[in-house]
Amino acid sequence: MSSLNDYIKFSLDIEDQNIVFTDYFKKFIDGKIHKVYLAYSVFLSLSPFP
Repeated sequence: MSSLNDYIKFSLDIEDQNIVFTDYFKKFIDGKIHKVYLAYSVFLSLSPFP
């Protein structure tokens, strides 16, 4: 990695209308802090059966 601080940086460029990001939090995993994004998907069922 050529980053100055050895991190991979990326943007969440997700434009799917069926995915909704609700929140994010920081979690300590294996000695490092990570951002964890919470999302849910919205799918409309067209089936007449529940």
